[in-house]
Amino acid sequence: MSILILIESLSNKINFLYVAFSLFGLHVNFLIVKKLLTSEELMPHFYAILTSLVLPFFHFYVFHFGVIPFIDIELNDNIPLYYISFGLAWLSGLPYIIARRLYT
Repeated sequence: MSILILIESLSNKINFLYVAFSLFGLHVNFLIVKKLLTSEELMPHFYAILTSLVLPFFHFYVFHFGVIPFIDIELNDNIPLYYISFGLAWLSGLPYIIARRLYT
């Protein structure tokens, strides 16, 4: 039953764009982290960690305050997107984990 609600919520344009841009952000984050982790120095590794924290902070902000920043869309009535933001916040750590295992 909850899968059907999730699929119906993605038919909304705002929900679809939020998920699409978030997944695109994961890919861009992976490319940036991969480039930073190929260095032998310590500071690029630190910057890779900081870069990987930007997306989870964004998604946890959306989850906690119920507003998508920069475009001021409230999620009071949009329960599936509210929980999707929580899931995307946890998934945002994957690019760093994968890049660290592959490129260090």
